[in-house]
Amino acid sequence: FCNNPSAIRNLNEKLNTLQFSEYMPPTLITSDPEDIVTFAKTHGWPLVIKPLDGCQSRGVAKINEARALPSLDQLMMVQPYLETIITTGSKRVFILKGQIVGVLSFFPDLGDFRTSLWRETRFAATDLTEKERAASDRVGKYLANEGVQFAALDFIDGYLMEINITSPGGIPEWNEQYGEKLETVIVDGLMGII
Repeated sequence: FCNNPSAIRNLNEKLNTLQFSEYMPPTLITSDPEDIVTFAKTHGWPLVIKPLDGCQSRGVAKINEARALPSLDQLMMVQPYLETIITTGSKRVFILKGQIVGVLSFFPDLGDFRTSLWRETRFAATDLTEKERAASDRVGKYLANEGVQFAALDFIDGYLMEINITSPGGIPEWNEQYGEKLETVIVDGLMGII
């Protein structure tokens, strides 16, 4: 409820990352399987496909070869599969009023590659690389200008993957890892106390 409603309406959490493509892996938006095959000729298999309107990893699939492609009835984001997701996980960066206020690593459950609060995901305290910090600072300033007070950025292998502005979860998990209360920082910041 703290973010500008028009920003929530206008800023698709996956498509909005394309404004910061220098921080992203190679990315294709399409609903045509032939486009995906062509993309794979340059970037190789496996690929990951994600529906543009999905959340909680729903509809996200790893495709190992052309004949495994499903028929598509909607636009999908297509990117190379980043195998480091298994060993180094993904990172969630919490942004408040354009500033980084916390970071947390998510690790997928055995036998899966997806990380989500709604899966058997493990969490750990972590730090940002210079590249992740530069991307977070730049995206944070942009979000503040758009009226997005609180958001979370997701990174895999140093690449920006998503900008969460509707429901940036993970606060209880952050609290557990750091022994602090991130919600206090967030509410105080929104109230102008800090």
